[in-house]
Amino acid sequence: MNEILTITNETKPLAWLGDPGLKEEVVLRMKEHRAEDSIVQGHYQSYAPELASQYKGCLLGCTLPQMGADVGWHYEVEKRYGIPVPVACLLEDLFENMEDFDEAAEFAVESIEAIPTGADLAAVTAYWFADYQTAPWNCEKHKDKVLDMLRNAPVPEPVR
Repeated sequence: MNEILTITNETKPLAWLGDPGLKEEVVLRMKEHRAEDSIVQGHYQSYAPELASQYKGCLLGCTLPQMGADVGWHYEVEKRYGIPVPVACLLEDLFENMEDFDEAAEFAVESIEAIPTGADLAAVTAYWFADYQTAPWNCEKHKDKVLDMLRNAPVPEPVR
């Protein structure tokens, strides 16, 4: 009996799925949420008909269009934007644990804006598993480190 072994090279997508227009759309959405003061801590999204966006949300909730309650938020961000689940968890955890709300809301916008189009966020994922979860808690230190890692994430050359 001959069997054929098929090997697939399944890789995680790069940030913003390599699409600058997608990043622009999400950054604009985040800035609009910031301007209307609809970035909140404590829940992913809630209906707010009085707002132009029609909803309030956390860092992840505001990156996404208005959605139902039964959404795997971190997985949705990975699927739609190529931002790995551990990176989404890291950003959300930092955001939710900031004591100064204005700083948290600014971080929400700044962190999304910092991710380069097409970036490989593997180093940020490694930081989530290696340093962030084992180091003593220092939100300011982690915030600055994560923003620096996001801004400097490598953008690989397209494969030809």
